[in-house]
Amino acid sequence: MKTAFVILFLCGYLHDVLAKTPAQALLDSVGEEDKNLFIKYHLSLAINKYGNRSTPICLTKDAKIPESKQKLFRAKGIQAPKDFHQNLYNWVRADLQVPEPMMAEVVTSSVVCFPDINLCFDPNDIGSVCCPF
Repeated sequence: MKTAFVILFLCGYLHDVLAKTPAQALLDSVGEEDKNLFIKYHLSLAINKYGNRSTPICLTKDAKIPESKQKLFRAKGIQAPKDFHQNLYNWVRADLQVPEPMMAEVVTSSVVCFPDINLCFDPNDIGSVCCPF
């Protein structure tokens, strides 16, 4: 009985480990208290790189990410999978259906509402839905 439980536990563990995407594994490596800021940080970088903004998002002033956290996230970002920023940008735009002009609001506002689809989104809780890619 004990052996069957251990095998069942290991199978579940291996399934979870093998089923994780590289992006999800990166997010899981970040402390729970930092996940939302981590996503906002990387989404800001993605918007600056792939968006059509005339003015880049300032991580400290606009996204309100402290310098100490930016330094930590830069170091963690070295482990980011290939195309992480582009995939994150595409995921928010396509899967979460956030129109490009509103993407900056996702990282700079406390709550973003989309009246067309009758939905409000709390950017400070984005870590709970990321990263299926």
